[in-house]
Amino acid sequence: MRVIAWTLMAVGLSVGCGSAELEGDGPPDEIQSTEQGVFPSCPPGYSTAFGYECEMYVCTNNTYGWGNVQYLYCTDGNGVPHNWGPTGVVYCTECY
Repeated sequence: MRVIAWTLMAVGLSVGCGSAELEGDGPPDEIQSTEQGVFPSCPPGYSTAFGYECEMYVCTNNTYGWGNVQYLYCTDGNGVPHNWGPTGVVYCTECY
């Protein structure tokens, strides 16, 4: 079994597996900007709203307790809100 493993590794190295050569021309000189931001947002045609839900959460001090978790709500053209999930913002305090 060891012979097979060493043989496969030798073949892989001989054909350039894991080499440091770059393929292609590399990245373009000017990176085009995108519309994607770091903070979550709703797709076009939806209105954005944020809400908080009181949940059990592990806070930054590694304690497990209640926290206010921010959620993104997107409302469609018919006025129906859709919960698109947590934004990553958590306030580890008493829930309100």
